[in-house]
This record gives sequence, C-alpha cells and structure tokens, in this order.
Amino acid sequence: MERQTISIDKLKTLLHKPLEPFTYTLSRELVSDYIGTVKNSPDYYYSGLIVPCFILPTLGCEQMISKMLEMKGIVLQGGSTLSVYEQIPVGCTISINAVISNIKESKLDGYMCIITIDKDYYVNDGLVAHCRQLSVVKGAPTS
Repeated sequence: MERQTISIDKLKTLLHKPLEPFTYTLSRELVSDYIGTVKNSPDYYYSGLIVPCFILPTLGCEQMISKMLEMKGIVLQGGSTLSVYEQIPVGCTISINAVISNIKESKLDGYMCIITIDKDYYVNDGLVAHCRQLSVVKGAPTS
C-alpha cells in the first residue's frame, strides 16, 4: 500500500490557520508504557494519579501530526517549550487545538520539512497547558 503524504504546497496553505482538534485519552497504560520505555526517565514523579507534565508534548505527538496534517512520513519531535497551568489527572481526555506558526524546508541529507506548531491542551474545556513544538518530517514531497 502506497503511503500518501500532504504536499508542502498544501501544508503552506494551513499556515496560521486552526487545525482540526485532536483528542486522546491519557490512560494509565499509555503513561506507564511511556515512562517504562524512556531510559533514565524521572519516573519518581509518577504517582499513578497525575500525568508528569514533561511527557505531554510527546504523548500523541506522532499520531496528532499524522492525523492533523495527513502526514505519513517519519515524524520526529524536534524540541518543545511547555507551560503547564494545572495538574492533569491520569484517565482524562485531552483535546489539543493547534496552529502551524512556521514551516521551513531543508534539502540537506534528503528532504525535510521543519514545522513549528503552537498547541493548547484542554481538559473539560479548561486550558491546562500550552506547547510550542518543532516537528521534523523526513521525506515530505515538495509538490
């Protein structure tokens, strides 16, 4: 089955426009699996009741990028700045509203698209966090 990827030209038409909201549940299994697989993770912060804030930008990142931007290539997290306003309980449903604030293209070592996304995280319609995140998509087509 051929993988389809949004074109860079179409991606640029989404710049500064709200993307379709993305929702996922912060299940105990999702959080535990993440903490268990990250070497040297500060799992002592995880009580089983509150989601450690440092994992918010990572959980759901690839799925969000794939769904929101129709991107099926290799998606890497390039770094993020996170502000958390409230503790987030395990088991809650997170809704993410996002806007692409910048797009850069690179043709060094193969084609890459570097996307800056501003994301607001909501629980029960209340803003709980904001993140500015770089995502690197390797192999995105140019047209």
